[in-house]
Amino acid sequence: MLKYATSQKIIKTFSETPGFFIVGPVTTTSGYINPIYPESRRTFSYPDRLQIVLDEIKKFIKQKKIKYDIICGGATCGIMLSSPLAMQLKTRQIYVRQKPKAGGMGFAVEGAYQKGERVVLVDDATASGVHKIDFVKNLRKAGLKIDWIIVPFSRNRNLNSDNSWVKKAKVKYQSFADINDLRKYCEKNKIITKEASKIIGWYTGDPLNWHKNKEKWQFFLEYKRMKNRKSKSGI
Repeated sequence: MLKYATSQKIIKTFSETPGFFIVGPVTTTSGYINPIYPESRRTFSYPDRLQIVLDEIKKFIKQKKIKYDIICGGATCGIMLSSPLAMQLKTRQIYVRQKPKAGGMGFAVEGAYQKGERVVLVDDATASGVHKIDFVKNLRKAGLKIDWIIVPFSRNRNLNSDNSWVKKAKVKYQSFADINDLRKYCEKNKIITKEASKIIGWYTGDPLNWHKNKEKWQFFLEYKRMKNRKSKSGI
């Protein structure tokens, strides 16, 4: 099992962002049915909250003495992190797509770089890791070296399925928290209801199959119909 540094500041920052959790179900880009979706873009919309996340990433890079020439964002949401991060670190920035752009120059990697330069890839979050593998392949195909991927949070850091992609991509990886950390904080501080916490736990524990359990799905539907949920967020 991979080991990660945990950031209570990041857990608190995301958990206390207005509208961070959205009642679904939402079909993720990885094809999973997510009952209560974490919307990280809302955290990055607030300059003070974004700065807390950036400070934690910068601190980690310094502590690990990570060598880099360029900060790279994963399109699209990762650019909300990588752009201000690169500016604060006073280094160049680029971004990478899953697939080459259909029009224009047809690049998968955009920006100024040279073959052999080292890249730190920053993205908003991680679920299955499929997109990260695509990013890594495209960066290496462009001749860049990538050893590290850093995200603020992931779906479940204890699931083998969520960790296997790291070995496949042959990178080092840091997630400062996972959704379970956030849901526990939110339940403890009454930001979400106990019902919501239970449902989120089902999803993070078995994202592929949780909704196939009739009792769990029925519980979710009943929760969805609840009025006046007694929590700070109404979730």
